[in-house]
Amino acid sequence: MLHSVITQFLRSVEWGELDYLIIDLPPGTGDVQLTLIQTVAVTGAVVVTTPSTVALADVRKAIEMFRQVNVEVLGVVENMSTFSCPHCAQAIDIFGHGDGAKTALEYGVPVLGEIEIDPRIRVGGDVGKPVASLGEAAPGAKSLYALAHAVVKRVDEVRPTSGGPAVQID
Repeated sequence: MLHSVITQFLRSVEWGELDYLIIDLPPGTGDVQLTLIQTVAVTGAVVVTTPSTVALADVRKAIEMFRQVNVEVLGVVENMSTFSCPHCAQAIDIFGHGDGAKTALEYGVPVLGEIEIDPRIRVGGDVGKPVASLGEAAPGAKSLYALAHAVVKRVDEVRPTSGGPAVQID
């Protein structure tokens, strides 16, 4: 069922002219990732984690799986990295901090960024006005833009060397 949903998603949508197609996949190394890799040429994978032990175990497995199927790991992102206290502005590591970077170093891949816990990110998503739409300098959007720039830079670095033919998505 997942295979046909992914295939339909990629082949039946009129995408128009795309610079990038980014697909947010569930964590793990399951059928969805493998179906995607078997359906289209994938330039690379961005692996997202929280700084928790369970999430980091999934990240390690995902990096190993992507390497086995020759998909470039563009880098690691640590989500829910820190929280800035609204009262004292001190950074609080609710879920820990920095373990995404340690894992990236362990596997020799770049850290693409850290996304903070910011209520504006959640609220913007809930009301259909993403914080990123407020511009690159907007509070809560800076780390998202920095991440986007880092991903574009990595794609540009690996594109000339990434294997596989370009696939036309109709």
